[in-house]
Amino acid sequence: MAVLIACLGFFGLLSQDVIYRVKEIAIRKVLGARVSGISVLILKKYVWLLAVAMMIAWPVSYFYMSEWLNGFPYRETIHWFIFPLAGFVFLILAVLSVLYLTGKAATANPVVSLRAK
Repeated sequence: MAVLIACLGFFGLLSQDVIYRVKEIAIRKVLGARVSGISVLILKKYVWLLAVAMMIAWPVSYFYMSEWLNGFPYRETIHWFIFPLAGFVFLILAVLSVLYLTGKAATANPVVSLRAK
């Protein structure tokens, strides 16, 4: 459930960024950039942010979850692979979101995008 909520927030942030960069995407498209090149340009920014966020969040969440679970009479350990698995799922969904939104913006008519305010 937390990954789904995080994905919705990420999709909103990404949508806002692509809307702000519509004219830049249109100019790049007019000058001959490919949709894949534009997607990689935007994807690099967000993959870097996601990687830094995951490296900060994994140890902190592991520590707090371990402390919380130690308060119960029947102890359960946290498996280490849960955190990279959740990060990998979120990263795949983030890449698909970036590809969808940049593909949608890059395949639009550049003339319409440049005339818009």
